Order: sequence, then C-alpha cells, then structure tokens
Amino acid sequence: MFGTSANNYSGMKTWGVDLIIMGRLDDKIEKRTLASATPVIRDPKTKRPIFGIVNINANVDYSKINSEHAFQVTILHEFTHVLGFHVYYFENIYHNIFYKTDEEGVLRSYINSTKVLEVARKYFNCSNIDGVELEESGGEGTASSHWEARILLGDYMNGVAYIEEEVISEFTLALLEDT
Repeated sequence: MFGTSANNYSGMKTWGVDLIIMGRLDDKIEKRTLASATPVIRDPKTKRPIFGIVNINANVDYSKINSEHAFQVTILHEFTHVLGFHVYYFENIYHNIFYKTDEEGVLRSYINSTKVLEVARKYFNCSNIDGVELEESGGEGTASSHWEARILLGDYMNGVAYIEEEVISEFTLALLEDT
C-alpha cells in the first residue's frame, strides 16, 4: 500500500503537481468514524507522500448545527494524515517514534523528532523530555497516529474529535516541519 511507482510519479511531474489527494465517500466506514486517510505513494527519493486517499463516511449527518465547521476540521485532520502524520511514516520513513512501558505496564508510543522535542521542552519547561506521547488506544486507525489527548487535548490531530475546541498546535506544526 505504501509503495512507490516511478510511472505514477513521473506522470505527476508532467502535470506539475507535488501531491494528489483523492477523496471518496464510503458508506462502509464504521458508524462512529467520521473519516480515514492514508498516504499511498511516496516519492522514491525524498520519501514524502505524493498521493493519498481520504475516505469520508457517507453515513454522517452533516446537516446539524456547526456541521460545516466539523467537516472542515475533519478534512484538515485527514489531509494531515496524508502529509505523513501516520504511524507507518513515523516507524519506517522518519524513524522518529519510540515505545516504552509506563509505570502501569501500558506500552506507549512517543515522537522524538527535533522540532517536536524543541517545542515540548519549551512548552512544558522541561529540558529532559525525550518524546511527546501518541495515542495508545483506539485501534489500528487511531493508536500511534494521533496525539495523546491526555497530553494535547484540543489539538486537531487527536484521535477523538472535539470540534468546538480544536486548534492547530505548535506541536503539530513542528511535526509537519520535521517530516
């Protein structure tokens, strides 16, 4: 799924684009999931995503109050996954994730990229932070591909939507800069 294709990539260069994101409505997505996304093809040299897919749950009722805002935040969130906020990229491309067991015996994942550590050390006023925690629950689509809400509640890259409170935090911007 996360392969490269020289033919697809050269075609994109002919079109003069750096990234293609295909969106589609999907009526088979689990009811409580608003959408999902994944980078699919990466540049063979830079390893950055060049093609991704965003699947939008066709069964979500977007006619409610504030639903336009909710939809916009959801799409921004999913686009960020395509850009590389994804456990596959953390583990296999950027190598900026590590795992450790906490005092309760729970295995947790952490991002330790340069800019994220810089922001975390300043934000938490702690010079020996070795990583920022990622979500450890929520299943395959959520675990290790979102910020831990206990730590960064309100960031739009949490695994649980808090539509009215979500912000683009300096942590997410730092991670995107690092990747």
